[in-house]
Amino acid sequence: MNTEKSNKTNKRVKNSLVLSGLIGTAGLFVAKLLGLLYSIPLSSILASDALMSYYGTSYMIYSYILNVFTAGIPFAISTIVAKYTVLNDNKSLKKIRTMSIRLLRLMGLLGMIVLIILSGWIAYAIVPGQDTHIMAACLRILAVALFFVPILSAYRGFWQGRKEMGEYAFTQVFEQLIRVGFLLTAAYLIVYVFHMDRTYALYAAVVSTSIAAAAAIIQIYFFDKRNFKEIKDKAAVQKTMSVRNEELLHELLILAVPYLLSAVIGYCDQIYYSILLPIGLRMHGYDGATNDVILSAFNYVGNKLTSIPQILAPGFIAALIPHVTEAMTKHDHKRVSRMIVECIGIVFFIGSAATVCIMIYSEDIYHILFYTSNPELSAQVVKWVALDGFMGTICPVTSMLSISLGMQKKVLKRQLIDAVIRGILMI
Repeated sequence: MNTEKSNKTNKRVKNSLVLSGLIGTAGLFVAKLLGLLYSIPLSSILASDALMSYYGTSYMIYSYILNVFTAGIPFAISTIVAKYTVLNDNKSLKKIRTMSIRLLRLMGLLGMIVLIILSGWIAYAIVPGQDTHIMAACLRILAVALFFVPILSAYRGFWQGRKEMGEYAFTQVFEQLIRVGFLLTAAYLIVYVFHMDRTYALYAAVVSTSIAAAAAIIQIYFFDKRNFKEIKDKAAVQKTMSVRNEELLHELLILAVPYLLSAVIGYCDQIYYSILLPIGLRMHGYDGATNDVILSAFNYVGNKLTSIPQILAPGFIAALIPHVTEAMTKHDHKRVSRMIVECIGIVFFIGSAATVCIMIYSEDIYHILFYTSNPELSAQVVKWVALDGFMGTICPVTSMLSISLGMQKKVLKRQLIDAVIRGILMI
């Protein structure tokens, strides 16, 4: 009886864009909330604007390189899985799963190698002083995560396409719990028990990403093992032939390229904040201490605070793609139109409210929660970051919506113009 009720609830969630989006967003919200909460004690443990800046900036660079090598592929996996689920082609679904994991494993390996090779140059561009080696070490440690996270994304993309938003949400929370638990425990022991230099606490904080990703892969592997059996059983009795591997790979890459280009251009602010902003501050004569305060506010505190409203974008995008793909495959244009209005309306309402709250209470948040040597300057920086964060909430949703509806050229042209203007203004 309970199983039947659970199946009915799961079916209702899968059939509703709003419910799927809210569940996906809920998982991301809890994960980001944990990220915000751990940043408070970590700020006290590091007790340095410089170390906080290195931590936040290294993550910005890691996130961007992760986007360059993997962004678009999980969305493409989700789209193609949703399509062949509607077509009831389980043999092709088996091939897509294997192909996706292998492809993202290869891309992750390439990303790891690239970041290791470029880490010294990037670190010198950001911190051209005696602490260059600290930034370089952070980047090399994070490079390991570039191998694990894409594999995790392959599994998530596949089950997202199957509308398993409950698992999508759970794995996000599980990964963050492991990361936060390891990070805070290791950092605390290093500083307060073993009385080691706080720099080692910084290294422990960045290595937690790889450990959490590996743990999340194990968790979703067992989910996959339980639930993939249904697809294998249906494939065994399927009478029609599957699509050839070459055709599936071609379709996957054709779908991935627009999402990839959109992510690479759309998230270039991560590079702007981590590389161009420090260069611009030095060019305008700011001293090292002021630079550390501003970069800490931008890349550590500001990034953590604005990530709360920004979770709406990936949460609803994750839910949106399989629903839109299903509706487009069935030529149900009225349903597509209704989903677009629902999605943008919810994201705009919640995102704008959260952004206004961050702007109003930025100074109080700093006084109560975070370490800084200049609270007034830090609060002013966070207000501007919050405003930019609102655009970072709305734009990904409208961009991905447009791409899924076939308007790739218009989206990429707009994003490219925006990226050029932002880059010029940053310097």
